[in-house]
Amino acid sequence: MESSGEFLSPRRHGPGSFLQILVDFLTETHNSLLTEARRLGNDDSDYSVPLEKISETQLTLCHPERELLPLVLAHCHYTLRAGKETDISYDLRGIQADLARRFLAGKPRIHANTSKYLNRHQQDFSVVLDEVRAKIPQETLKGSVSSAIRAGLCSYTDVCDAVFAVEIALRFLGKTGGEPCDLLLTYLTDSLRMEPQIPCSVAKVEDLQTLKSTASETFQEFKYF
Repeated sequence: MESSGEFLSPRRHGPGSFLQILVDFLTETHNSLLTEARRLGNDDSDYSVPLEKISETQLTLCHPERELLPLVLAHCHYTLRAGKETDISYDLRGIQADLARRFLAGKPRIHANTSKYLNRHQQDFSVVLDEVRAKIPQETLKGSVSSAIRAGLCSYTDVCDAVFAVEIALRFLGKTGGEPCDLLLTYLTDSLRMEPQIPCSVAKVEDLQTLKSTASETFQEFKYF
């Protein structure tokens, strides 16, 4: 399917607003199910995970045919009566208990904070890029490095984390400048002390960049995913 990448970037308005609404809906549904399950099970746990750190195994997932239907049928009871229709009843408490045990137990609440992704799109970043170019002469990124960047960012979370780190670096570089041949990752970790905020997968990509190509290509490479 061919469509704009804007549909995959959460925004308050425009194409990306659908993704924002969908993420909010799924997060609220997940959390409401967990809240009710914990209430019924007298579980006062406050276990939660940030949205960007959530894994598939921590989500409330249930396949309707392979998992949900067999569970319901296991609690379905038939009563045959001569001359009458078959009576069908369901053990609702049993279904509820099995659903909670199999699909909700041990799952974390999702703490969703998409503000850092939403606020980015409200800013005119061209001014910052112009400031960086004035401080550090820029060169075109090599095609092999550009391809490595695209291959290295394997998930949407990686892309968001990379853009977040690069934006911070560019804001500082636009004001203070830097050595053109210094590595972007070295600048982020040594000068800005951002090592704890940079995942390993993102660090590998940013280690391919120097400051003399950051404003000319890197930011655009990340933005177009």
